[in-house]
Amino acid sequence: MLRLDALSKPSLLLRYHLPEDKGSGPILEGSPLGLDVLTTEPAHDLAPCQAPFVQDVGVRLVRPA
Repeated sequence: MLRLDALSKPSLLLRYHLPEDKGSGPILEGSPLGLDVLTTEPAHDLAPCQAPFVQDVGVRLVRPA
């Protein structure tokens, strides 16, 4: 386990992108991926994080310690 202040800035969290209306479901070979950017900056530029295999890119704000 790492403290959040020990992570790189920004940090990237790759995850499976599940439909919000279902909240869960089976993970299959074709399940889409999502990417969360962990950052202290609300206006972080997400353009470099876009990729053809990522369906959703979002920001998760981390409060500085």
